[in-house]
Amino acid sequence: MLEEINHIRYVYHYTSLETLFAILENYRKSKDKKGLVFRASNIFKVNDPTEMKRGYEVVKTLLPQYEIKRVTPEIMRLSEVYQTEEWEKQCKEDYFESVCGTNIEIGTVPYVISFSAKKDYLPMWSLYGNRGKGVCLKFDIEKLIGQEHVRIGFVAYNMNTIHRSFKENISFLYDLIMRPYISEGKPLTIEKKISELSTICFDISPFIKYKDYQYEKEFRLVGYKNYGIIDSNDFSIDPMLLYPSKIEVDPYIEIPIPACSLTGIILGPCMDVKVMRHVIKNEIHSCNLKMRVSKSNIPFRLK
Repeated sequence: MLEEINHIRYVYHYTSLETLFAILENYRKSKDKKGLVFRASNIFKVNDPTEMKRGYEVVKTLLPQYEIKRVTPEIMRLSEVYQTEEWEKQCKEDYFESVCGTNIEIGTVPYVISFSAKKDYLPMWSLYGNRGKGVCLKFDIEKLIGQEHVRIGFVAYNMNTIHRSFKENISFLYDLIMRPYISEGKPLTIEKKISELSTICFDISPFIKYKDYQYEKEFRLVGYKNYGIIDSNDFSIDPMLLYPSKIEVDPYIEIPIPACSLTGIILGPCMDVKVMRHVIKNEIHSCNLKMRVSKSNIPFRLK
């Protein structure tokens, strides 16, 4: 996920003018100036209904490789929950039976802020930049690194070209999680297997998508929120992962991004540049921020 950061310096966030003004106003009014506050979307509520599923598939493919390589006893192999439809059915029955009538603590829910390595890109303007009437915010990746409680990285789209770092991350997580169990030599219960598998998938899956979206060249900042203890009837393990399905979860959470990481603003190709450049510069100045405000290079005739 982090490999491309070594040779891509900037990423871009396409949004509306209204959103930009709200971000700057909140920053101007804040006393601590911790950063520019962005809304991160619940990954299960975004436009792409297949979010996380591609990541599950990758983990499902790679996990057995590590279990065999580490000579993991069968009674501890997390990949067993993926073996067959019959096994999956039995897993669900056993799991629900084991927690029936009790409360459990579910895993965290990922929330994402999306960027793109594509600068001034017409499809991105159309989809996310208010059809060319919004703005494209330029961020310095190096200044996004090191934030607490968030993970960042580029999204991978093709199983054949998934970066080595994904395999390294899965390997690291697997060793971290399984080392205590292997050292004890005790078999894992089905609920423990599903819970630990959930940890691996929730960490990896937000950074893997289907190849249909590779034109976006997406870079993500991912935060997490834990919803604590809920009733066993209010969660889902399909596809074999714990997350709230019947309870009301937040559609977004707020995540501060270092103000110094925002280095430029590009005005959309369908915008009245003469007027809005002046307005935006005044907003930036009122926040005591410095950055370049430019216009899109995409030719477009205002009517």
